[in-house]
Amino acid sequence: MASGPDAYGCVFEDDMLISKRAGLFLVEEASWVPRDADLVKVETVVGRVWLDRTVLALRDGFELARLRSFSFGSGGYILSKTAAERLLAMTRVFSDAVDHVKFNPACGIAGSLKSYQMIPALSVQTQSFYPKGSPLIEVPALAVHSDPRFPGNLMEKPWLQRKVLQALRRLGHTLRRHWRTEVMIADQTGAFCSKT
Repeated sequence: MASGPDAYGCVFEDDMLISKRAGLFLVEEASWVPRDADLVKVETVVGRVWLDRTVLALRDGFELARLRSFSFGSGGYILSKTAAERLLAMTRVFSDAVDHVKFNPACGIAGSLKSYQMIPALSVQTQSFYPKGSPLIEVPALAVHSDPRFPGNLMEKPWLQRKVLQALRRLGHTLRRHWRTEVMIADQTGAFCSKT
């Protein structure tokens, strides 16, 4: 992507289920991507994320909102050429999970990226559909990380300090009028999320 001619590129991991409606956005020009977007996450993962209350309406009921919290997974996303160049330069040497590098504000790089979440999502990892221990999904490889990974990571803090910081972060999101939701995949019934 960094050396190619296109303004945007789309990445999907090999274990992704892609919505039947993905063609609405992936087979034509990326004029629907906001000009300031470094990254548009088009996948969903199990768990809720914080998003801006301001949403950009797309076609056929789809929306985009700024992603305001860490969101696991790098299974499906659109990356701008300029962001690809920056990420490549900033990650010449690193030993952390790629989804942390792109989406964890504690990592530092992620805090400088303008990331959006597509609602509903266009893809989901297959492991979300199979029960734990199913032979249909691979056992994830163990990750070896640098030590300490992220100085701002709450999981590195003592229990009481972690709980206080989590409460303060939730309050900060609420005061900034962010909303928290679980993003569904477009092919699921009731895929269009309500603000909670």
